[in-house]
Amino acid sequence: MYVTRSLSYYKKNPEALSLPPDGPNSGYLVIKDSESETYCCFGLCKNYEIMDLPLPQNKKLTIRYEMSNGQSTSVNRNSVMFIPVLNKPLSSNQYYAIKTHGKNKGQAFTCSKEEDKKSFCFCRCVRDVKPKPLDPEEALQQFEICLYDICCKARGSFYAKSLAPDGFPPHFLRRKDGTELKKQMKRSMFYEMTLEQRWEQFFTCHNDKINEGNSVLVDVALDTQVVLIAGTDKAMWDDRNVVEGVIWFKSYGKDGNEVASLGLRHEIVERMKWEQQRGGWQNQGRIKQVEENRENSNGWRRLSCYVLVERFVLRRMDRSLVMTYDFKHIDKVKSIWD
Repeated sequence: MYVTRSLSYYKKNPEALSLPPDGPNSGYLVIKDSESETYCCFGLCKNYEIMDLPLPQNKKLTIRYEMSNGQSTSVNRNSVMFIPVLNKPLSSNQYYAIKTHGKNKGQAFTCSKEEDKKSFCFCRCVRDVKPKPLDPEEALQQFEICLYDICCKARGSFYAKSLAPDGFPPHFLRRKDGTELKKQMKRSMFYEMTLEQRWEQFFTCHNDKINEGNSVLVDVALDTQVVLIAGTDKAMWDDRNVVEGVIWFKSYGKDGNEVASLGLRHEIVERMKWEQQRGGWQNQGRIKQVEENRENSNGWRRLSCYVLVERFVLRRMDRSLVMTYDFKHIDKVKSIWD
């Protein structure tokens, strides 16, 4: 999971680029804000070229480079989204490169290897492989973005190096003569994860012949984890059943047929649990304790018990709800006597 920071913040605090992400399976997304915009033509025109690192994530970037055969020159463009590699500081300049258009949209550009080379005119040439589903731990899908630092191309031109020692980046990324990056006005599509807190009632009783005196035994079994797909369909899942790095949450109807399903990378699930565990959450679902009324000596009518629930809410950028993931903290309980 990523935390957002503005580009203007890093311009004012460049030392923050070297800070490691807080916790496992996390990183920082850079948001290009109005304060970080640059202008040309005496301040009359906004500059859409990316001149330096880090790269912003709220803009789709177009990689532009020229190819010449000696007689004519062609300009090639590739639309890419660069996402910082998990668990790395921004100063490492390490990114995943995601294809934003076409048949393999949403998949990660992947480096070729030695065995992917082909023979051409008595030499071995690198043959690009097709983009593949993103695996955050796959070194062949991780690139170090470097500034092309010769003469007048010290800023604004970039190339990529593979983090895998035997990897060859796609042609448009590995060109050592430099490629230009321009940002598009359309915002990138991300999912937003927020954390909410609330107190949820899990037990209530009235003062009757069964519950008399000033003490009540509370003995309740709770689901400490509850997932709702689209906010309505209760899901089932198995953390141990990871398919190609994805944990699948599935809901079923009364007839036993699958109603809805949702897959999350296991890194996201592990990060949510890490956040909860450092706050004291335990995957134990029983509350058994004696509640005593010490506030009202004149008797009581009703006892209500509440447990702290922390909810991760996953939304699309259009604010539509994807899923909620509740964690119930059975060590954080409060009681109200009426």
